[in-house]
Amino acid sequence: MILKRKVISALIIYLTFSSVRAFATEVYLQKPYRQKISIKIIKAEPQSNYLSPLAHYVFDLISDTGATHTLVCSERMGLAETKRASYFIFQNVMRISVGNFKISNHELCDQLAKYIEAVFELVSDSKPIRIILDTSKFEVESVYLPDLDPFMDRVLELPKAQPGKLNWNALE
Repeated sequence: MILKRKVISALIIYLTFSSVRAFATEVYLQKPYRQKISIKIIKAEPQSNYLSPLAHYVFDLISDTGATHTLVCSERMGLAETKRASYFIFQNVMRISVGNFKISNHELCDQLAKYIEAVFELVSDSKPIRIILDTSKFEVESVYLPDLDPFMDRVLELPKAQPGKLNWNALE
């Protein structure tokens, strides 16, 4: 009788551990395919619908692939936080946000945001902003700004008029 109980107990313990092991599936994630991601920003817009009182600069940055990335230069990450948190929200080609890339120098983030705020209408395919992301550390490695003067006081190139292309009577 005691032997029968020991066998049944051992069988129950064996079945319990074997069933737990079946549910303990291990997932192996591959390392990122690329260590660096280079993004070509062809359009920048201030984001007006960002409701966080903690962020004082938020911009939508549209890349040449059409993905809308977000630059956030904020005072704090949350109400209880005392540290500042500036970051870049990256979207892949399927328009899915896959990570927040930290910007470690907040003063540089503020300078970048002020620059973008001054010249955002001039950022284009011919004058892009280049952002290099480090996928192993989830940090913004570098930002290359276009040769645009935020203190310009006049437009240097006016669009050339093309006679015969506009019907003034159609506008009335």
